Amino acid sequence: MMVLCAQVFVTALGVGISMPTIGAHAASLGGGVVWVGLAFGGFFVGRAAVTPVVGWLSDLRGRTPFLIAGFTGTVAAGLVMVLAGDAAVLVAARVLHGACAACTLPILTASAGAVCPPGRSRPFLGTFNGLRTIGLALGFAVGAMTALFGWGVGVVPHVVTALAGLAGLALMAALSESATSAALRTAPAYRRLLRDRQVRGLSLYRFLLAMSPPALLAFVPVLLTARGGSILGAGAAEIGDALSRMPPGRLAIVALIGVASGAAQIALGRTLRDRHTYSPSVSAAAGALLVACALVVVPHLRSFPYFACVAFVAGLGVGALLLPGIVLMVAVARKRGLGSVIGLVELAAALGAAVGTGIATVATRFLPNSLFPTAALFPLLAAGAFVVVARAAGPEPGHQGTAA
Repeated sequence: MMVLCAQVFVTALGVGISMPTIGAHAASLGGGVVWVGLAFGGFFVGRAAVTPVVGWLSDLRGRTPFLIAGFTGTVAAGLVMVLAGDAAVLVAARVLHGACAACTLPILTASAGAVCPPGRSRPFLGTFNGLRTIGLALGFAVGAMTALFGWGVGVVPHVVTALAGLAGLALMAALSESATSAALRTAPAYRRLLRDRQVRGLSLYRFLLAMSPPALLAFVPVLLTARGGSILGAGAAEIGDALSRMPPGRLAIVALIGVASGAAQIALGRTLRDRHTYSPSVSAAAGALLVACALVVVPHLRSFPYFACVAFVAGLGVGALLLPGIVLMVAVARKRGLGSVIGLVELAAALGAAVGTGIATVATRFLPNSLFPTAALFPLLAAGAFVVVARAAGPEPGHQGTAA
């Protein structure tokens, strides 16, 4: 399990470091707002296209070939992004990176589900997914500092991405066979899985949950640029100019959301593992309320310390909302095919992220003041979808208390 945690951490680090820099890189290559959206969203398009096929095949063929291909492709994608001479090549490399992430992140999650004991899935999956979230956040922070201090927006983040792929590839030698072996002789057909109410409910939950973060992070340089003391305001300002005028703390503090979220998942997984009265539905609902409230108040904040506090609270909410879904997803996937079910749910997450990025592109250009209130609706809807599917699923295996 430690090897899987290390692999998911470095992989997430390589993904997160491009988030705050890819827009500025696309702009520096002559791309406007539309190219910024394509460069950011291309990752999720590539991931969405490959995830369901890889998940299904991994149940039949084992996970090792896909992990090796994913890590190797990540190295190639990082190098292509370094050498990109125009925005179109950068977008193509982002699509490749997304396809490679489809071969690593969902497959690593399936591997974690295969090796963690059914009755102790919360602490195992809390640590695994918490480190994944922290990796994304720390990568985002490093990328933000790279952009703000001019350390090479078009070079440093992509080199780190390539190195993350190399690290993941090197760790394959220490991965146990039980984590990567084929799970099924005959993988279930996707049309049958899509008729399963629990799988559909989990997919809807992840789709809605994935919409908010990209909608905000894709245009952080614009949305967090101060104008007249307000956090909102830059509208359609050039991405490069917005970055150059950004106070470093305002961009880096966004990483606090991810760090707090990861810490919350690790803590919840470990401290609540033996409390049978713990309700995942209550956790999800409370987390959604925290996130929604934080998003609603963000446009009205005029002080950096207040923004930091709200970011921390939002991170705790994301952790409380995300962990129950990960645990339930693995429990459901164990009965129906780890790779196949997780592939479908991760596909829904990738589609949600792509849709969220599209909403951000339109809202940032035409209705910037509507972005935060709209984003606040998605975690509430995600919590509602989770409550429905959790009640239908019943108790978590190995626990006597209710899982809903």
